Amino acid sequence: MTVVMKDDQLRPCGKPYKSNKAFWTHINKIHSGQKTCDTTVVGKYGQQQPCGSVCKNAKALLYHKRRSHSGQQTCTMIVVKEDGQQRPCEKACKNIQALMNHKRIAHTGQQTCDVKVIGKDGQQRTCEKVCKNAQALSDHKRSRHSGQQNCNVAVVAEDGQQSPCGKVCKNAKALSDHKRRHRKRKPDHMD
Repeated sequence: MTVVMKDDQLRPCGKPYKSNKAFWTHINKIHSGQKTCDTTVVGKYGQQQPCGSVCKNAKALLYHKRRSHSGQQTCTMIVVKEDGQQRPCEKACKNIQALMNHKRIAHTGQQTCDVKVIGKDGQQRTCEKVCKNAQALSDHKRSRHSGQQNCNVAVVAEDGQQSPCGKVCKNAKALSDHKRRHRKRKPDHMD
């Protein structure tokens, strides 16, 4: 069997097999050519349609079907709930792939932020904020270490002209807090 390698060169497969059956299983799974998933799924507008994912061979198609079309899966990881009791997470995920993603993000255990910051004393240090999991760490980094952000909320100046606020905030969290103040203010004609 000749195969196309990553460098687009044709080379013999060369994989040895103990039996003829094992050889043909390999040929049918690995050297079968592209396969398209025909599993029926519910599309964007609620209509049934074939999945249509194109896989490089039959083995990849089988792997795709096991991960993507496995049906709803429930997370059984043990977590400490708000009442302090240990119980299963019980998050419902649409398939095994979604469950794996959920576990990778939500059940990683505590994560510590390693971003370099300038302390109040002017010295560089590591943030070291402890977050409950990888998702919380990602949210923390996005909101606290995003760099300067400019407010673009339209405000009416004393001359009656509209222009962007323009306030420079130290990070996305500070910008979000600042924008909340804009929403709380009532226009003069509302009093």
